[in-house]
Amino acid sequence: MMPATIDLAGQSFGWLTVVRRCGRNKHGAATWLCVCGCGQSTEVAGTLLRRELTTSCGCRRSRAWF
Repeated sequence: MMPATIDLAGQSFGWLTVVRRCGRNKHGAATWLCVCGCGQSTEVAGTLLRRELTTSCGCRRSRAWF
């Protein structure tokens, strides 16, 4: 039995704002459609958002946004 999914819609994590749930990834984790502050959208696993391991679409890593 899968644990209940926490609704993350509307919450912000770093530069990402969660829009809606997309489904599950190959590991069974809930994935969420997010919009980054730079305008790009990306799908991220909820566990990565909640643990603050993913906070942008990758734009902060590829540019010097200090």
